Amino acid sequence: MVLAVGIGIAVRLWYLFHQPLDSDEALVGIAAQGIAHGHLTVFFLGSFYGGVEPYVSAVLFVIFGPSALALKATPVLLSVVASLLIWRIALRLVKDRQVAALAGVLSWVAPLAVVWNSTVERGFRGVTMACGLACLLLALRCLDGRRGYLNLTGLGLFLGVGWWSSPEIVYFVVPVGLVLIGAVVVSPSGHRLMLWAPRLVVAVLGVGVGALPWLWVNIPGFESMRATSFPGGQARENTGYSGRLETFLHHILPMQSNLVAPDSAADLFHRPLQLAFQFGFDAMIVAALALCIVKGGRGLAIAAGALALPFLVALQPGTWYWLDGRYGVYVAAFLVLVVAIGCDQVPALIGRRGHRHSQPRDSKSARYLLCGLLAASAVLTAISFHQSSSWFDRGNHGFLTNWRDPNAPTGQVIARLESAGVRTGYADYWVPYDLDFLSNGRLAVTTVTGADTNRSKAINRTVEASPRAAWLFVPPGRVVEGYQQFAGTPAIVGPASMTEDAFTAKLHALGVPYHIVDAGMVQAVVPSRSVTPQELGLP
Repeated sequence: MVLAVGIGIAVRLWYLFHQPLDSDEALVGIAAQGIAHGHLTVFFLGSFYGGVEPYVSAVLFVIFGPSALALKATPVLLSVVASLLIWRIALRLVKDRQVAALAGVLSWVAPLAVVWNSTVERGFRGVTMACGLACLLLALRCLDGRRGYLNLTGLGLFLGVGWWSSPEIVYFVVPVGLVLIGAVVVSPSGHRLMLWAPRLVVAVLGVGVGALPWLWVNIPGFESMRATSFPGGQARENTGYSGRLETFLHHILPMQSNLVAPDSAADLFHRPLQLAFQFGFDAMIVAALALCIVKGGRGLAIAAGALALPFLVALQPGTWYWLDGRYGVYVAAFLVLVVAIGCDQVPALIGRRGHRHSQPRDSKSARYLLCGLLAASAVLTAISFHQSSSWFDRGNHGFLTNWRDPNAPTGQVIARLESAGVRTGYADYWVPYDLDFLSNGRLAVTTVTGADTNRSKAINRTVEASPRAAWLFVPPGRVVEGYQQFAGTPAIVGPASMTEDAFTAKLHALGVPYHIVDAGMVQAVVPSRSVTPQELGLP
């Protein structure tokens, strides 16, 4: 168990010191910087989702100062909270306390897709997970007789805050709802109405209070519920509900077996062995689900939540994208609980099949089974990590190589731009917000106004008011470096994907002189006067 915890810590630390910040994360950081200075926001900048997690980052900024490391520590901290909550939930689902502890550790170390995503600050999923698990824990407390107003108020508040963070909180509604129904059913029949009516009213009020910022912005239009408002929902690659359901079954779910490396989507083993291992994983999950159903009660509620999950996940318009496993983090939490219940049921199953007159001789079998699964999962995480990490450390496969500030190259770009007097400018999406955040607001760089990726109105106003805003480009000879530093996408070359040559040709046509600042990985073309995107025929 200690070794598995250590692997989870080591892999996360490696990512923190090898994985550069990207613009999505930087936008969370910019919002958190504003919150730390009293400028409150409701949603992820320029969007209608997210919004709670930047407040967690803001607290870390106040304590440790704003930095990329403090920003990335936010999802790591929330992953610790999630693992602790899974442990506490499992204590109410299984008989063996060590099995519950093993379940918490399993959620910490596997699969690699979950470990990796816990070091990437997307602005909402860590809080949503923590809130959903907290709701499930509080519902189980109600089932166990803890029906006080404080418990129900907390459940409502967590559900409301989770909804504000992301509607993905609905993934937890099925098991939470079934557990609450069970709590009502097992309460004294003669007093159910008097017992539960006021408590449920308090819970609903708690939901309203927790979701109040979301409601304040959305009523009456409910902009956040439009498909285009969900992350990835407006992409042309969206395959529709049936396509997203197929993606879940064929890609998202297999990644939870830890046999598919995130980002590269490569199998860990040669095909015959890969298929054998995958079949074994699938059989284990089916058997665990069957044991949950046989157990009934709370086990049935968890199984129902797990079985409903594919259909609920497919409702999210952005789940056509599966490569990095971000939409599988909730799946992993449910599978851990299902497997823990299944392992816990094994001793009873053995007892019914031959030891009816005494305690099962294999009373420790549940512990052994989950220990074996934990060990195998930790090993697979290490193998998968070794396979996928080469992209980040530029081909050096040693774990101890290249420990550094992964954002140092961007810091050098910022220093050169500042020394040349460049303070404002335009760039492609995956470049500007890194510069804004890592410069701690000394630079104001944005995307072309009107583009889908244009996020911060405050930064836009600063750039538009600048008399000599620069236009930033990643030169052809530095594209590979820029690809590794800013994001794994070619959308870094220049504003609206314009090349530097195309831009300077337009300046020549407009008769506008310019000079070029070589900042290394980025070149800034600085016109002698302000050149607006509209003059160049851009949106």
